[in-house]
Amino acid sequence: MGDAISRGNLQASPEHMKLLRHWVKQGWKFRKEHNPSFAEDLKRQGFKAYKERLNYELGQIQGKGFDSYFLMLSDAVRWAKDNRIPVGPARGSAAASLVAYLLRITEINPMQFPTMLFARFIDPNRLDLPDVDLDFADDRRDEVRKYLVSKYGADRVGNIGNFTRYRGKNSIDDIARVYRIPKWAAEGVKGLIVERSGGDARQSESLSDTFEMFEKAKEFAEMFPNLRKAELLEGNYRGLGVHAAGIVISNTPIDETCAVYTRPKAGSDEPVSVIAYDKKDSEYLGLLKADFLGLTTMGMIGRALDMIGMELQDLYKIPITEPETLKAFKENNLVGVFQFEGRATTIINRDVSPDNFSHLADINALSRPGPLFSGMTAKYVAVKHGREEPERLHPVVDA
Repeated sequence: MGDAISRGNLQASPEHMKLLRHWVKQGWKFRKEHNPSFAEDLKRQGFKAYKERLNYELGQIQGKGFDSYFLMLSDAVRWAKDNRIPVGPARGSAAASLVAYLLRITEINPMQFPTMLFARFIDPNRLDLPDVDLDFADDRRDEVRKYLVSKYGADRVGNIGNFTRYRGKNSIDDIARVYRIPKWAAEGVKGLIVERSGGDARQSESLSDTFEMFEKAKEFAEMFPNLRKAELLEGNYRGLGVHAAGIVISNTPIDETCAVYTRPKAGSDEPVSVIAYDKKDSEYLGLLKADFLGLTTMGMIGRALDMIGMELQDLYKIPITEPETLKAFKENNLVGVFQFEGRATTIINRDVSPDNFSHLADINALSRPGPLFSGMTAKYVAVKHGREEPERLHPVVDA
């Protein structure tokens, strides 16, 4: 599989297509042998339903030439799992792929969740690679990277760059430091800045708006005119760092495609190399991009498995209907539970009082700013406990 990485416009080769289907068949046997819930659901829904879904997904994947991408991910994740490196069960839209499940990239069988749409993962109208975020134990993530280096070569595996930009607050900080403006004046302006989201057209003009809208900000600028120079910084690039999760793989030496820099590694004296492009530009150049995140929760789970002598595959076998786990969520016992122990999610979990796995998925979505501020979270809680009737929109979404 050493030559299964494609650059430029991805083209499906007959070898990669054949290998992908072979690995899917192997994965089918693996799931039947090691995952009782897969065998049970296969019997319930029937072989025909699974075959139709599998053929559809493979048609989309191979029609877009994504074979090498899935082969690379599957190879890396299977190696990690076979070497007792904990990997998250699934994150984001990749959980909706049966192919990803059979390739052991994920541990969620999407056939058990009909509301998870494969089209959110791979859309026929989109040409870019699907986004697969993988969580590895934070203390062993580097082992996975070293495995990739051993397979493809040190000159063909690189870290994606992360470009930081000047925003309102750090622009004020740097100007105040250079021009020796008192901290109380800088903090006074920073406290008035109206920060905008990335999709806002005026995201990089928050300081201009602040000085225009607030008299107090104008007073600070009159006392220290150099504060207005921060407007010239906002929106520009500030520096190059190392992306926390991004890795790129190439068929040819990476330094033939782009410059490679050396940067200090966070929490270590050891320097790390980083390419001169962010994830979007890397993909545009044809470098194969993967998101391998080191997660402290997975590291903690790995240490717990070692202490009790439990195998990683046995952890993945635990059914999502496991009563004691659901009881802990019902009692709001969420300390150490990734994405659930935050204050907002804890409150929502308490209010919803989940009865099943689907409720947990809903709580994760209801904790976002959109449903929270729109009132939909409160409405969900009211409907769940019978205080309000659900709004019936269409049979497609009323199931």
